[in-house]
Amino acid sequence: MESSQVAEKTEQGEVQLETLELDDNELVAQLAGPGGRHLQLIGKELGLQLHARGNRLTFVGVAEAVERGKVLIGDLYSLAE
Repeated sequence: MESSQVAEKTEQGEVQLETLELDDNELVAQLAGPGGRHLQLIGKELGLQLHARGNRLTFVGVAEAVERGKVLIGDLYSLAE
């Protein structure tokens, strides 16, 4: 699992863009759900944008939401393995 991070200041506060690269494309697709619907629901609940492309997930939001999203996805990925 690899991670990278970019931060940008906005009127709403500091917004981070982080990527998380996972090992198994099929598991990422299962976590994302049909059309990325599972990721949309997770993002909505946590207050961030969450996207998947191949085995790479992108998190966009304030630092706390991004960190919670990464922990949650990491936990779900571990359970699915």
